[in-house]
Amino acid sequence: SKWEPMRAFTQLFLFLILAGLVAHAHTTPPPAPATAPRQTAPAATVPATPPNPGTKIGIMIFQDAVFDSDAGKAAVAAIQKLIDPSKTALEKLSKEMQDLQTKLQNSKVESEQAQIRKDIDAKTVEGKRVQEDAERLSQDLQAKHLQPVAMLVNKVVDEYAKANNLAVVNA
Repeated sequence: SKWEPMRAFTQLFLFLILAGLVAHAHTTPPPAPATAPRQTAPAATVPATPPNPGTKIGIMIFQDAVFDSDAGKAAVAAIQKLIDPSKTALEKLSKEMQDLQTKLQNSKVESEQAQIRKDIDAKTVEGKRVQEDAERLSQDLQAKHLQPVAMLVNKVVDEYAKANNLAVVNA
């Protein structure tokens, strides 16, 4: 929808705010006790203590990162294009089943009803087979097209985590 880019921007903005707050909470030193001895060295010569490595936490919605990326959108489009024939076949079978059910309800002759029931059974078996084939195809296509995108997102997240001193990124 037209709000998707704004939603992604908002999620990124909130993530950055949260990461900044967590980092600030972890890098702010506790107040010095009142009885602490005074330092004799000038302040300019005392090295500032760097923040502890890996003290920040990042949170992201991994699925959104995969599907909202350009590569993810392209993968979903490719998968959809390859699954459409199966979807069309299932819709056709469903329509045929509805027609047979209507024909069965309107039939008055027992021999005709028996043939219609036989046809319904055959369409049911065919429908299950087509559905199973479509599910298998969908799983194969997702592994082929989405797995590389997920690996890319993981790589980008890892690089971002290292660059921004994140100890953990929860997805």
